[in-house]
Amino acid sequence: MKSALERGYQVDAILGNDPMVLTRSLENYRKFHYDATVITNQRPEMALVAIDLVKKHIKAKKIVLISSDLVYRPSNIPKPEFWDIDPVTDEGRMFARSEEMLDIYSDIIFRTGYIIGLCSINLYTNILNLARSGMDIVLSGRTVRNFIRNNDLSTFILESIERNITGVYNVASDIATEYDFAQWICSASGLNCKIKDSGEDLGNYSMDTSKALKTFGFRPSSVLETYMFPK
Repeated sequence: MKSALERGYQVDAILGNDPMVLTRSLENYRKFHYDATVITNQRPEMALVAIDLVKKHIKAKKIVLISSDLVYRPSNIPKPEFWDIDPVTDEGRMFARSEEMLDIYSDIIFRTGYIIGLCSINLYTNILNLARSGMDIVLSGRTVRNFIRNNDLSTFILESIERNITGVYNVASDIATEYDFAQWICSASGLNCKIKDSGEDLGNYSMDTSKALKTFGFRPSSVLETYMFPK
C-alpha cells in the first residue's frame, strides 16, 4: 500500500476474509472501473472466493493473484514456471484452482512462498513474538520454501500494472527452511530462542526466478540482510 501511494496511485483497499463482508465491500465499488484488482489473501480457500466475487462485481482490466510455490511438484531442481503443477498439499491444490480461474493473457499470477514484513502477521513476526515470549518455536527444518519482502512484492505488482505485464512469474529472493530462517532471525536479533524441528518434510519448493528478472529487470533484496528488528 505504501509503495502504491508513493508512486501516485489512488488505492481502494477492500479488507476482510468473511465472504459476506467481501460481498458488501465489492458491491460498494462495482460502479467504478479499475486498472487492476489485487488478490493477496494468504488463505487459499478465500482466494477462490475473492476471485469469484471480483469477477461478478468488479470491472477491472486485470486481476493480480499472489499465488504460492506450493502449486509445484517438489523437486531439488529450481522450478521454472512451466514445471509440473501437481500440488501435494491441500493448500497448494486450492492455489492451483485459483490460478485456473484466471486468464494468463490478461491477468498476472505471482508465485512466491513466505511474504516477510513488519506490517502484518507473518512467519517473521510470529518468530519474533514467540522468541520474546520465551515460547517454543516449532518449525520445519526440511521443507524448502521461497521468501520475499512485502515491499519487493509490491514493486512487482505495481510494475505489472504500469507496464501491462501478464502471465505467470516466480518471484523470490532467499530460499531456506522455516527452521533456518528462524535461526537467522534469532542470531541477528540477539534473542534467546527455543527452536525445535517439527520433522515435517514436504519437499523442496525452490523456484527459478530468472524469467521475472529478465522481464521486470528487478532483483528482490535478501530478507536475511535487510530487516531491522523492532524493540
